[in-house]
Amino acid sequence: YSSVAGRRLTRLDATVGCLTSHRLNQAVRRAFRRSEALQSILLMTVVLATAMVVGDGILTPAISMLGAVAGLQEATDNFVSEDAVVSISVAVLVLLFAMQSYDTSLVARTLAPTVFVWLSLNGGVGIYNLAVNGGHIFTSLNPWHIVEFLARNGRGGWLMLGGVALCITGAEAMYADLGHFTRRSVSLGFVGYVYPTLMLTYWGQGAHLLNHPGDADKVFWRAM
Repeated sequence: YSSVAGRRLTRLDATVGCLTSHRLNQAVRRAFRRSEALQSILLMTVVLATAMVVGDGILTPAISMLGAVAGLQEATDNFVSEDAVVSISVAVLVLLFAMQSYDTSLVARTLAPTVFVWLSLNGGVGIYNLAVNGGHIFTSLNPWHIVEFLARNGRGGWLMLGGVALCITGAEAMYADLGHFTRRSVSLGFVGYVYPTLMLTYWGQGAHLLNHPGDADKVFWRAM
């Protein structure tokens, strides 16, 4: 009897929750329909969010490709010029986007193994740098450091945050992946593999910079 009553109470709670949610949705809709100010705020929010995703989709590939191709300068002792780096980056991006226009799954199948190996190596290099340079970088987990940084540098500190913009970009890649994978698989892949390897990479680079601050301009390559 108690189990039956429990199931009934559970269904009743679910029904009440749905009704409450429905009434709240109806109230919000009525408020937006009656208020031109709320409609304007909603429109600006949607436009801003869309612009940020589009901007992210343009900015991230360009900066990532430039950073990757710039490794040729380190490998050849600056034999490759800046103009050559830009030209090669543009050519590769045009090729990738041309392939993607025919079939995005083709790009995914082609590059997925490469990205897996690349992330694994990045994580390995991060662990190596932590082992060589020490783990003092983990004090960066204390949020008070960013407060002190901004207080010490003022407006310049906020501008410096632009240097870590790529750490929070990549939203457009998530939207693209949802075309080939489920939401759960994308979430598990990011939280269980991509995010840990990226954190190891950034911590490793930070540990390297603590001992070699002069390598800040190309720390990704010089930390290897």
